[in-house]
Amino acid sequence: MDRRAYRSEFVVMPEPADNVSIAFKLEGAAADNGLVRFSDFATFVAGALSALRSLEREMTNARTATIEYRITELEVGSASLTLEPIAAPDHPGLDQRVVERFAEGMAAVRDGLADLAPFGPAVRDAFGTMMSPLRRGVRSIAAVVGDTTISVVRSPAGAVTVTTPSEESAAVGSFSGSVDALNVHGDHFFYLYPPAGPTRVKCVFAPALLESVRNAVKRYTTVHGLVEYAEPSSFPTRIIVDRIEAHPDERDLPTFADLWGSRPDLTGGLDEVDFVRRLRDVE
Repeated sequence: MDRRAYRSEFVVMPEPADNVSIAFKLEGAAADNGLVRFSDFATFVAGALSALRSLEREMTNARTATIEYRITELEVGSASLTLEPIAAPDHPGLDQRVVERFAEGMAAVRDGLADLAPFGPAVRDAFGTMMSPLRRGVRSIAAVVGDTTISVVRSPAGAVTVTTPSEESAAVGSFSGSVDALNVHGDHFFYLYPPAGPTRVKCVFAPALLESVRNAVKRYTTVHGLVEYAEPSSFPTRIIVDRIEAHPDERDLPTFADLWGSRPDLTGGLDEVDFVRRLRDVE
């Protein structure tokens, strides 16, 4: 069989429930009979590894990445590559979270939202390197995570691009949302899920605030501290927490019926008509 004409269909092999993997497939140019050039594949692999490690450092706020990636499948033709992350024992579940976050980044690039996604400059640069073969001969890059396939296809005008923010800034302020995904392994942080704007915002806090954070999990909360932005976006990318204010559940708030008659001296002895006239400054 002519090796140049070889085509391999991408197959996700069944894995144990506690195992996690991420699989890639690249389609080469029609002029190359769909085969992927080695230089493009090497660039993609370097960018993918850089993206995974940058995501891990961003999620843990650590200087170095600890997860190793083992190749479990590698096929020629339309190049296919499957990686299995191996997390350190002191960071259980980190491999799953990094792979899921990687899938979010791929989806953002596919949907043209890479400049709005809450990723740091290192992650954006890595995704840019990974997608750069689309500027040349590669027609599509696909990633498979679990049952989800995310495919980025080369546009007629050229490649999909990943925008790096031109400037970063920070200011003391606050931001509100629902608290979830608390992490206390190594660096302490949680994610704030706002009702609008970014999907989530990473919030880094000191161990002394742990009890307050635990009490705020799954509750609508205002986080105060140093709020970091990646301009030109007006939404924060990270918050260094100073204090948090968990708001009461709507079911615990008083109704208008509960407030009826609670302030009998509110009008200062005036009847309703005189009180309203005074409010309106009517003589």
